[in-house]
Amino acid sequence: MQDKHRFSLAEEKPILEISQLIWLGIICLSLFTGLITLFFPAKFVLVLFVGLLLITAISFNPVIGLAGLFFCIYMQPFEFIPALRPFHLTRILSIIVLFIWLAKTLVFRVGIVKSHHNLLAGLFFCICSLSLFQNFDYFFLWLVELLKVIILFFMVANMINTKRSFVGFIWFLIILSVLLAGTGIFEYYSGRQILSYATATVAEHKGDFYRVSGTRGEHSEFAIYLSISIPLILALFFYVKSKFLKLFLVLNFSLIVLAIVFSFSRAGMVTLGFVVFLSILKQRRTFFLLVGLSVVILLIAFFLVPSEYWLHAGSIINIHDPAIQARINMYKGALKAFIAHPVFGIGYRSFYYHSFKYAPVEALETGFFFPHNIFIQTAAELGLAGLSVLISIIVYVFKDLNQACRNFK
Repeated sequence: MQDKHRFSLAEEKPILEISQLIWLGIICLSLFTGLITLFFPAKFVLVLFVGLLLITAISFNPVIGLAGLFFCIYMQPFEFIPALRPFHLTRILSIIVLFIWLAKTLVFRVGIVKSHHNLLAGLFFCICSLSLFQNFDYFFLWLVELLKVIILFFMVANMINTKRSFVGFIWFLIILSVLLAGTGIFEYYSGRQILSYATATVAEHKGDFYRVSGTRGEHSEFAIYLSISIPLILALFFYVKSKFLKLFLVLNFSLIVLAIVFSFSRAGMVTLGFVVFLSILKQRRTFFLLVGLSVVILLIAFFLVPSEYWLHAGSIINIHDPAIQARINMYKGALKAFIAHPVFGIGYRSFYYHSFKYAPVEALETGFFFPHNIFIQTAAELGLAGLSVLISIIVYVFKDLNQACRNFK
């Protein structure tokens, strides 16, 4: 008889379930939104209402928040509303998504993915955070930016954990890249900048056309974001079986290549050629399909790419080019910083503030304050500790990628 009266704490239910707490919070926020209409402008209330809807959607599915975060990073929609810039809503969104995901993970006891990426990302975050104490005046500024990146990395590694979600996430990134490419193509043909604060060097004239930067505000950064999607498009091209989807991917590929060309980024050009070359080596069975894609690239280059682009691209092997010289001088300066601080570096994101100590004056006069090389800059700012972790992350990414490719076959 006594056994009937026994119970465990696990069998007891809380007074309020997580779903009830979410609805209670939504009701309170809705009431607050209704009250502030009496005191604040309509635009502010509209933004708050949209934010409330987004938080509600994220509460039921954190992947929606992850998608919204990527959209904000690529397209920077808040930059078009100057009054919202000081609030840094993208950072706030990343923190909201993280807390909601953690809450659902703890309540529903969803296990975190066991991978080397989580451990290495956490270790890299600790190294960067500790190095920020070397330049305490800028500690909070770069810590918040670093936190946003780590949150993004951590959520992708743990939320995109099935084949279906992985393929869907790739499609989403490709669509974002096409939208970003569209902003650059619009700049090229309209002759107008998307972002009003973009500097003259971003949209500088090269003959009769602009050097575009889209919603990123800087042409090299614009090309880098687009280059990320190139291997994703090629991977999906060989994965999907629908001819319509293959044609759709070819059109997207063409638009992205065209936008990279219009950015006049030599790094983007090198990345494009490198990715296509590696894809040909990797996919030997589909050699002729890749040759067809190469023909598409050549057709784009022949009919749409201005002749000035080839002159600019050819300067990549000209060591006397001012931009090349500035980069070489910055490489030397970063290596000097690394030699002076080989273990932990000079501090995360600190080369900009210490460049005058290590880089030649002629490099600084050209407006270059970074080495423009992620490995050299990491060595200078984080030393061997940060560089070894960064290389380990890349190695494990390729290792897991090869394993995933074998599992998908």
